[in-house]
Amino acid sequence: MPWVEKASKEANGTTRIVGLLPANPDTKWFGTLLHFADVLLLPKRVAFLNEKKIPVKGNPRGSLIAIWPGTGKITLWKTAEW
Repeated sequence: MPWVEKASKEANGTTRIVGLLPANPDTKWFGTLLHFADVLLLPKRVAFLNEKKIPVKGNPRGSLIAIWPGTGKITLWKTAEW
């Protein structure tokens, strides 16, 4: 995902970037993410809704929230908070 690299370059002390991404650690961009962003792992996949408010299927992986700039800290969002 080229925008993961773009977010890593653009984020600085005054600019914060937040992204909702698939939790996909076997990709190249995930390694880049861990060097430049903090990661909040969500306990389950975020389901997106279509225009009729029906969940869209197709993403079998979990979801995460990335926050740039960061230090590579990984946090698991506790289920009770969900």
